[in-house]
Amino acid sequence: MLKNDRINMIIALLIAIGLWVYVVGVENPKKDIQIKDVPIIFVNGDTLAESDLTLLSVSDSYVDVQVTGVRSEIRNVDRNDIKITADLEGYKAGEHTIRLQIGRINNVEIETKQKISIVVDQLITEEKPVEVTLDGSISDDIEPYIVQVSQQTANVTGAKTLVDRIEKIEAPLDISKVESELKSFTVNLRPVDSEGETVRNVEVSADSVSVSAVNLNKKTVRLDVPVIGAESLDVERTVTVPKTITIKGLNEDLSKVSLITAEPLDISQIYEDMVLEVVPILPDGVEAASDSQKLQAQITVRGMESRSFEYSEEAVVAEGVAENMTVTLDDMDIVLHVTGRDTIVETLTADEFSFVVNVRNMKPGTHRVILNCRYDKPLSLVTFEPEVVTVHIAAQDETQNPAGDGDTEAPEADAETGNEAGDAGTEAEQEPVPAA
Repeated sequence: MLKNDRINMIIALLIAIGLWVYVVGVENPKKDIQIKDVPIIFVNGDTLAESDLTLLSVSDSYVDVQVTGVRSEIRNVDRNDIKITADLEGYKAGEHTIRLQIGRINNVEIETKQKISIVVDQLITEEKPVEVTLDGSISDDIEPYIVQVSQQTANVTGAKTLVDRIEKIEAPLDISKVESELKSFTVNLRPVDSEGETVRNVEVSADSVSVSAVNLNKKTVRLDVPVIGAESLDVERTVTVPKTITIKGLNEDLSKVSLITAEPLDISQIYEDMVLEVVPILPDGVEAASDSQKLQAQITVRGMESRSFEYSEEAVVAEGVAENMTVTLDDMDIVLHVTGRDTIVETLTADEFSFVVNVRNMKPGTHRVILNCRYDKPLSLVTFEPEVVTVHIAAQDETQNPAGDGDTEAPEADAETGNEAGDAGTEAEQEPVPAA
C-alpha cells in the first residue's frame, strides 16, 4: 500500500511539472512587472538657454513604470532599457505642465504617469563677493590672518530665483593647517545664502581660489574712545564704550602697543537711544582680532521724547497765489517726526504744526515746490516727508487741468524753506524745485 502511494506521488509530480513546462514554454502567459525610479531625460534644454532661460525646478526627476508582456519578452527588461523623455523646447518663463514621452520596446507595453510640472526661470549671471571663512579651532593666543585672496569676486550663472538668493561665495579655510609661516592654500568655493546654506544648481565661474594665510599672535590692550557732545542743557546722554580691544600681529609689533585710541564719537545731535560703531585707529602691522572687529558704543538718552504725526495734502496752505489762479496738490501722506524735551513733546497736538508752499510769481502749470513746516514750540529736531511736493496752478476761467498744457518749467520765484520755531525760526529765500 505504501509503495503504491509513493508511485502515485511521483506520477502527480511529473504531471505537475509537465503542465508547468507546457504553460511556460507553449502558452507563454502575459505578466506585469513594476520598475521603480526610472530617470526622466530632459531634452532640448539648449533651446531654453538660447532664450536666456533655464529650468528652475521639476515636480519629478524619476518615475515608476509598469511593464506588461509575455514572460519571455519582459524577463530581460531593466531600468536601462526604458527611455522616458520630457521635451523643453518652446517653453517660456513660468510654470508649465509637460507631457512625458515613453520609448518603445518591441512586444512590451510600458505605462507611467503622463505629465509632470516644470518651472522655467530667467537665466542670469551676476558677480558675487568671495569671502574666506575660518573652519576649525586653534589656541586662544593666536589667530589666522588672511594676507591675500587670488580673487575678490566670482560670477554665478543660473536661474534668477537661485542667483538672487546667493549672498556671497564662501571659501572655507581649515585653520588647523595655517602655521606661523606664510603659506598658500587652494580653497574650494561654495555659493551660500544669508543663512549660510549652500545654493545648489548654479554654476560658479571658478571652482577654487588661492588663499595666503599666516598665524598671528593676539594681545588685549586698553581702548580709549573720545566722546564729544555728551553734555547738554536740554538732554542727558550716557555713553557706554568698550574699555579694551584685542589686537593681532607679530610679536615685535604687538610689543610696542599698550593703548589704542578710537576715532572720536560726536553724539551732540543724538536725541534717542542708539548704538554707534567704534572705529579703532590701529598702527601699522596691527589688526583687530576677530572678537574685536565690531566694537560698539551704547548711547542712552534721558529727558527727550519723540513723536510722529500724519497729515494729508489738505493740511497744506498755498501762499502767494496770484489773483484769478487756483492751486491744487496731488494726494499725499505727510509724516512728521519731532524730538524734544519730554515735558514739551508729550503735550504736543497735530494742529500745532502747519505746512505751506510758496507759489509766488509761478505761472499756470505743474511745479515741484519745497514744503515748509511751521511751529512755535522749542524742539530739538523736526523732520517730515515728503520735503518737495507737486502743485498744479490753473487760471480760474480755464477748464481745470492739473497737468496744464505740459509746461513744467518753473519760473524764478521766491520759496520759503526750513522750519520755523517761534523767534528761533528762520526763513530762507530759495527758488522752487523744477518739475521732474
